[in-house]
Amino acid sequence: MSITFRKRKPRKTAVAAVENHPGRQSFVEFVRHVKPSLTITKQIRLLAQKVEGPLLRGEGWLRLILVWPPRTGKTTAGSVLLLAWIFGLQPEWEAIVGSLSGKLATKIGAKVRRIIGSRQFAEVFPGVRLSKHTNGKTEFSVTNEGSTVEGYFFASGRNTRATGQGAKVLFFDDLIGEKETDSEPALEDAQDAIQMFRSRGAPDGFHWIICNTRYREDDPIGYILDQYRSDGPWDLVTLPVVVEEDDEEKTYQLDRGEPWFRPVGDILFPYIRATIDARRAVLFDQGKQHEWFGQYKCLPRPPQGVNFDTNWFKRYDESPASVRIRCDRVVLSADTAKRDKDNSDPTAILIWGEQGERRYLLHVELGRWLFDEILVKLAELAQEWKPNVALLELAGSGEQAAAYLQKHKSVRKLGPDGMLLCEIPWRTEIHGIEVAGAASKVIRFNACIPDIRQGFVWLPVAAPWLAKYERELANFPKGHDDQCDATSQYLNWLRTIALSKEGRRAAPPDVARIVAPLGSLHGHHSDPASNWLTRF
Repeated sequence: MSITFRKRKPRKTAVAAVENHPGRQSFVEFVRHVKPSLTITKQIRLLAQKVEGPLLRGEGWLRLILVWPPRTGKTTAGSVLLLAWIFGLQPEWEAIVGSLSGKLATKIGAKVRRIIGSRQFAEVFPGVRLSKHTNGKTEFSVTNEGSTVEGYFFASGRNTRATGQGAKVLFFDDLIGEKETDSEPALEDAQDAIQMFRSRGAPDGFHWIICNTRYREDDPIGYILDQYRSDGPWDLVTLPVVVEEDDEEKTYQLDRGEPWFRPVGDILFPYIRATIDARRAVLFDQGKQHEWFGQYKCLPRPPQGVNFDTNWFKRYDESPASVRIRCDRVVLSADTAKRDKDNSDPTAILIWGEQGERRYLLHVELGRWLFDEILVKLAELAQEWKPNVALLELAGSGEQAAAYLQKHKSVRKLGPDGMLLCEIPWRTEIHGIEVAGAASKVIRFNACIPDIRQGFVWLPVAAPWLAKYERELANFPKGHDDQCDATSQYLNWLRTIALSKEGRRAAPPDVARIVAPLGSLHGHHSDPASNWLTRF
C-alpha cells in the first residue's frame, strides 16, 4: 500500500491592514503605531507640525534643520521614523542620506529598513514593501503594489560618493562629530560632501532635512545656511535642553495647532534637573564647556571663538566683605546698556578688589534698568563698596552717566510716586574708557585671558550671581556679553597703569563700616599687621 503526502504550502503571516489608517495622515499616529514604546514628546509633535504640510499637502519643499540635544529623539524620530514615513507616503521616491561615517550610515539604513519591513508598517501602508532584489542596509529599493516604479534608499558616510541623480529627499545626520569640531580637514570633507549630495537632488525640487549638533558657526549647518541660503527659506528648529535666564522664551506650534510655550526653567524630555546639573558639572570639570553649550544648549561658537575654562579661576572662601578690607584698591567696572530703554542688553556692574597681584571679584549686579535707575545703582554700589575708581565706557549711556556724576556729584533716588526718597553722594573718581576705534570685544576679551589663566583672578566659592557670571564667560561671545565686557574692561585697564605704592590709594575711612572681621583664605589666617589700613 502506498501513501501519498501532499506538500503543504508555507503559511503566510496575515497583515491586518487598516483602511485609511490615521498614520497615513499624521506623523504622530504613524510613530505611535510602528514604535509604540516611544514616548510622543512635544519635540516629536513639533516635528510633525513642520513636516506634515509639505509632505501631505504639498506646501512647498522642506528646508528643515533640527538642532536638538542628545537622546531627545533627533535621530530616532527626526531621521529614522521620518524617512520610513516618507517612503510610505511616496514609495517611488529616491532618498539619499549623508552622515559622519559608513558605520553611522549603516546603522541608520538598517533601522529604516527594519521599520519598512515590519508588520506595523504594513498595517499603515499595506501596499509598500521592501524589494526582493536588494537586501543591503545602506542601499535598498522599495516597491508599491500596482506600480512598476521602485523607490530607492541610499546612505553613506561623507567620504563615499553618492549614486543617483534625482533624489526627492536629501537627509544629513551629523556630518561631523564632537572630536572633529576644530579639525579643518574634517570641516572641508563635510563641505565637499554637502556639495556632492546637493548635486544629487532632483532638478524639479526636493526636500532637504538636516540633523546635526552645533559646535561652531562655520560647521555644516553654518556652511549650508551661508552657501545655500538661496535654497531657503530655512527653518532652524533649536531646542536647548533647558531654558535659562539668558535664553529667549519661545512659543512653538505643535501638530493640531496646540501652542507649546517654553518659559525659563523648562526642561526638554526626557531630562530632569538633576541629570542636567550633573552633566554640566562633569563637562565643566573636564574643561569641555564647548560641548555643554554645543550639545545641550545648541549654541555654536565662532570659528575663532573663545574656548574659556572656568577652572582657570582661583577661589576664595571668605565673605567678599572680609576680603574687601585687605584690598589695596577697589575698582567699579560697569558696562551699561546702550540705550535708556534697552530691552535686550542688560547693564553689568562689577566690583573688583586688588591685593598685590590678586584680583578679587567681590560683587556683581546685572539687570535691565532705565538711565536714571543705572545712576542710582552706580551710586548705591559706590556708597556700599567705596571704590577708589569707577570705569565707564565713553559711549552711549556710559558716557552720559560719567558726565552726570562728575557734574552733579550726587544722585537723586525717587520712589514709585516720584517723591524724593534720598540723595546719594558720589565721591568716586571716574576713568573713562575709550571704545571708539578700539579692537573688537573678542580681541579685548582674549587679551585678558592670560591674567585669568595664570591664576591672578579670584572668584568666591559661592555667591548668588556666580553661576550666571561663569556661564556668560564660558559661552562668550554667544548670548549676552555685558559681564564679559566689564571684566575685560577692568583687567585690560589694569595693565595700562603702574600699580606701585604711589599708585595705590587708601579707601575712605568709613569703609570699615561695610566689612566683616578679617577671615582666612583657605585656612591661612592673615596677620592684622598686614591689614591695608596699617600700611598707609
